[in-house]
Amino acid sequence: MLLTMDYVLLFGMLQQILAR
Repeated sequence: MLLTMDYVLLFGMLQQILAR
């Protein structure tokens, strides 16, 4: 199980919400 992918996706979503 690669949690890195999940973390990257979560980080991207968080960055987008914060970059709003």
